[in-house]
Amino acid sequence: TPDIDQAIPMRSYRQRMALVTPTHAPAKLFLRHVWQPFIILATFPAITYVAFTWGTQLAWYSMVNTTSASVFPYPPYNFSTTGVGLLNLPAFIGASIASVYAALLSDRSILWLAKRNNGIYEPEFRLYTAIFPAIASAVGVFVYGLSTAHGMHWIIPCIGIGIFGYGFVGLGHGVLTYLLDGYGNIAGDALVGVAFVRNICATAIVFAATPWMEALGMYDLFVCVGCLAVFFALLGLPVIIWGRSMRVHGAKRYMKMARLQYDPRAL
Repeated sequence: TPDIDQAIPMRSYRQRMALVTPTHAPAKLFLRHVWQPFIILATFPAITYVAFTWGTQLAWYSMVNTTSASVFPYPPYNFSTTGVGLLNLPAFIGASIASVYAALLSDRSILWLAKRNNGIYEPEFRLYTAIFPAIASAVGVFVYGLSTAHGMHWIIPCIGIGIFGYGFVGLGHGVLTYLLDGYGNIAGDALVGVAFVRNICATAIVFAATPWMEALGMYDLFVCVGCLAVFFALLGLPVIIWGRSMRVHGAKRYMKMARLQYDPRAL
């Protein structure tokens, strides 16, 4: 750890807590980060995969929340407002389990896989631990939606929500660490693009959920959503197989974008 130079005065509390930190960099250098995230999304398929995987996961979570508020206050469930709110508890439990799962397996698995790969680490190794959560996410969507559509005992939808919560966090951990490991020198702009797609997906589904449910009914709605969840879960397999090739073919574009970062990388 480097020694702290005590001769450098500490900023005041107000300066440290400022909402905006002034910079002497040219405005052009700052403003180009408005469009660079979209260029990255359009030219790096692996980052596009991360964006839509993370975005659709948040969309399915919004779908579960929206439909539960529309279904559970009425027969056969007759939940109170508090009861509907407590439906988030299974998701919290599933997410907590996924946090332990990711913490225990993520780094250990990449070491094991690197040893099997002659000591060479590939960022795609991060996605191996995301396979099971991806499947769990789709299973959770099906269990919640179809059991609710049939009016099954409330514990069954709760189990589905818990399974989905596990998949949501476990898959998110896998794809985001893959992005940081594989595209670390452009991670700033890449994460802005991912956040943009994520928010678009989540916002769109909130407005679409109620008319979609009214048009199809609960059962057909979650058949559609579950199939979409399976599709996006399977998108990780091509990235695992061809992710390295995509990084090799995109190396020149990657180095170009790295030099355009706010803190340019010497690549």
